Amino acid sequence: MLKMAVRMLVVVMAVAAVGIAHAQVINVLLLTKQSGSEHEVVTRDNDELSIVERGAQSLAASYGARVNATKDASYITAENLENYDVVVFYTSGNLFTQGSDGHPPMTEAGLQALGDWVEAGGGFVGLHSATDTFRGQWQAQEYLQALGAEFAWHGPSFEGVLRIVDRPHFAVASIPREWEVYDEWYVFENINRDNIRVLAVLDPPEEVREEHPRYDTPELPIIWVRSYGNGRIYYNAMGHEPALFEDRTFQMALVDAVAWASGEGPARTTPNYYEVIELEEDDDES
Repeated sequence: MLKMAVRMLVVVMAVAAVGIAHAQVINVLLLTKQSGSEHEVVTRDNDELSIVERGAQSLAASYGARVNATKDASYITAENLENYDVVVFYTSGNLFTQGSDGHPPMTEAGLQALGDWVEAGGGFVGLHSATDTFRGQWQAQEYLQALGAEFAWHGPSFEGVLRIVDRPHFAVASIPREWEVYDEWYVFENINRDNIRVLAVLDPPEEVREEHPRYDTPELPIIWVRSYGNGRIYYNAMGHEPALFEDRTFQMALVDAVAWASGEGPARTTPNYYEVIELEEDDDES
């Protein structure tokens, strides 16, 4: 009876803790400007919200958050950022230009304000092509260093196994230890190995490794986090395929990511790259 009572007490305390954690509304700014080729999931049809934007607002309504979705990158200013707890980028290309989507570009002052805001304690979540944003722009190198890597290449979408390598981490609590997922998978360059904590890696099937040798490498991090001053940064390379945004596991992974970035749960950002990724000898000094 005593053991049962203790267990019940633990359950009640856990439920109460979750309730307290979500008692405060999380205010999220979602930027989906694409200055390069526009991904299907963030394309608006006749000004109707995109798949990503609709999904984000639906999840927000269910999990105690408010989402302002915009394609106007000029909205990123020091003054506007004061109204948010988390900023989410599903972006691509050189955001300093208007680009193909026709929406206003970001200013250099806006990017600097974003970095200062995160460093002061803001939360940043990058999805999929966020690592294909500002590539080659010397004014934005700190963005890519802070985010943790640059997109280098991808092949056709395929079903791979996402393996969690940091099971206790709050930000991957809703993802199975091994999850078979169909998506477009990125390979990265300029990985900031010394400053990121890898939470999940990709294990491609053997036939994909043989057909596309760039996937035949141990360096396939997919989800990682890091601290940036007093702020938190989370990146997830997934999210190209529209079906993912209907997948409950992926939806909950996004909920966990935003909650973690807002300050919920332990930070747990001690870098672990060399512990969970077996580098080839020639890569150790690169």
